[in-house]
Amino acid sequence: MKSKIVISLSFSALIMIACQVYHIQEDEFRNNRIVIYKHDSTVKERKLARRTANITYQRIINKEDEKLRIYFVLNGSANSFNIEKTSYIKVGNKAFEVDISELNVNYRTSTSSVSTTTIVTDSTKTSSSNRVETKTNEWLSNKFVIETPKDIITTIKNADQLLFRFYFGAEPATFILTGKQLKRLREMFSK
Repeated sequence: MKSKIVISLSFSALIMIACQVYHIQEDEFRNNRIVIYKHDSTVKERKLARRTANITYQRIINKEDEKLRIYFVLNGSANSFNIEKTSYIKVGNKAFEVDISELNVNYRTSTSSVSTTTIVTDSTKTSSSNRVETKTNEWLSNKFVIETPKDIITTIKNADQLLFRFYFGAEPATFILTGKQLKRLREMFSK
């Protein structure tokens, strides 16, 4: 009996985890359905200032239309150039030029300190020393949205690879979506 309960609870937990991949909401005010999928990605070019991206895909479905908005938060070096307004999406062998909208650039810092106190006592005296190490991290956080062309949605449904290319001055930053992440994105279109 206990093993059946454990199996049942384990199965229920797996279903709950699987359901959390997508966030689905019905918006009765706008008369549409929204499906959201999120993941993190790392830049393909290893020696660049741009290192990570948080990517959120928002599929908006209503009676007349279907849209895909892609939200990016790119975090990288505070010394890099600003992102160019034109970027590219490559789905399979087909490339699309897209514009960045709602660009918001934030300068971020974090500081951490470690303090070490050493006290030495012997028969003649007691001595102490303090040592403080402070580390400051600085980075830029670029937040923006891409409104995808309608034919990207059809192309993504059959894609084996999805690439996003951005330019920061002379430096390209490429994010590649394959495997499980791409599979989940394609499955989002059946929700």
